[in-house]
Amino acid sequence: MSIINKHYSLALSALLLFGCNQLSETQPIWKIAAEGIIFNGQLQTHLSATSIQCEQCEIVNQTDMRPSGPANYTLVSESSKLKAIWGKSGNAALYIPNNVGRTLINLAPDTETGVWLMDLDSTPKPLKVGKVNYVMLGAQTYQVVISPTSKRTDFEYAVLVK
Repeated sequence: MSIINKHYSLALSALLLFGCNQLSETQPIWKIAAEGIIFNGQLQTHLSATSIQCEQCEIVNQTDMRPSGPANYTLVSESSKLKAIWGKSGNAALYIPNNVGRTLINLAPDTETGVWLMDLDSTPKPLKVGKVNYVMLGAQTYQVVISPTSKRTDFEYAVLVK
């Protein structure tokens, strides 16, 4: 009887090892958390995003001049599809290239609740600071994290395209 149990134990151990290996291979390479975008297990910032190592990725740094000062963006496309955005600007606005036609979305602080209000429709959408916020533009879902250090005149955020 102990020989049969031993064989079952070995077979079960082999299946568990195979399953864990398969699970680790299918983990998503892109994730988002309250801290920001995680690529391949590493938290990325506006500065580190420029050095992401990905075979099918194209990284573009872009600067737009605005009355409030320069706005800097790092955009990462994977297989020619926008995947991630890191933005840093002198005013509170999200830059999200999309097919809806509105790529710059202004935000206003709500001092009573501590959230940012997204001026997109007739009903402003609240975005919480340091949390993953889901934004729908057309048929596309964007996950937005606003940095806890963001101010109206020094605004930083990250967007992961789902």
